[in-house]
Amino acid sequence: MPDPQIVVVGGGVSGLSCAIRLQEFFPVRLLAHHLPPRTTSDTAAAFVYPYKVEPWERVQKWIMASIAEFKGQIQIKGSGVTMANLMDLFVEESPPPKWADLLEDFRKATPEELPDGFKCGYVLSVPKIETPLYMPYLLNRFQDNGGTVERCERPLELAEVCKPDTIVVNCTGIGARDFCKDENVYPIRGQVSSVGPTLSETIYVCEEPELSYIVPRSADCIIGGTAEVDNWDLEPDLETSMKIFHRCSKILKELNLRSEVRSHIVGLRPGRFEVRLEAEKVSENCTIVHNYGHGGAGFTLSWGCADEVCQLVQAAIT
Repeated sequence: MPDPQIVVVGGGVSGLSCAIRLQEFFPVRLLAHHLPPRTTSDTAAAFVYPYKVEPWERVQKWIMASIAEFKGQIQIKGSGVTMANLMDLFVEESPPPKWADLLEDFRKATPEELPDGFKCGYVLSVPKIETPLYMPYLLNRFQDNGGTVERCERPLELAEVCKPDTIVVNCTGIGARDFCKDENVYPIRGQVSSVGPTLSETIYVCEEPELSYIVPRSADCIIGGTAEVDNWDLEPDLETSMKIFHRCSKILKELNLRSEVRSHIVGLRPGRFEVRLEAEKVSENCTIVHNYGHGGAGFTLSWGCADEVCQLVQAAIT
């Protein structure tokens, strides 16, 4: 394919990460209906944690590549990336999570460290990504390196971008259900609240019996959450917010009813039985590289998937 045009569709963390990696080799054009700060990625309490994502044999490789990239970004002023301690909590004695040996400083929590009501926990060090800083950083990095960004007034259709001598990178997230007619894509509704900053610097996560997490950031603290399958509702539910606050205040006593609640936020994670990352030749001179279905692990897998997308694009050209 002589001098193909590279078009990335999607302005969230997957689309921007792919666009940045690809522009190391090619001119890249990015098309998106939503750009930061109005993407699903902007709503995330982002840290490395492989939540609701498969297939595990590929996920492991993507996690390791992403961690390596995030560690480099820690040194970049304004990126919003730092290392943080994470405590993974369990109400009963539990074996370590399967991804524990991929991350640093892993150990079992001491009884004294555990919040009331938890019998087991694991402590480890993970990259934390503050999306109000990180998403503009990605967009600016892409544009500063010569990338072209076009905001579309409506969601695009596949036929509009599959032009001759074009390679399309499909990072449409939940939009892939319509963009490439993939009925395997479904929403996993997540609701969180932004509250005033806390004194704690530890990320707390508990998946059972109900998903709860606390993510301190420089200007606020995100508490969550929900994982409601097939729920498309983007309006925050105040009763759900109160339940989240109640669960999280049991984990971190510093949270109480007098804490400043700044906003309630909803995002739709792009669920799928497994990540779709593959090349599809749609015509003699047009290939689409799919990269979507990351569930609750879009940031966790972002750079590893971007590396593989780049390999598939290069293979499509040769």
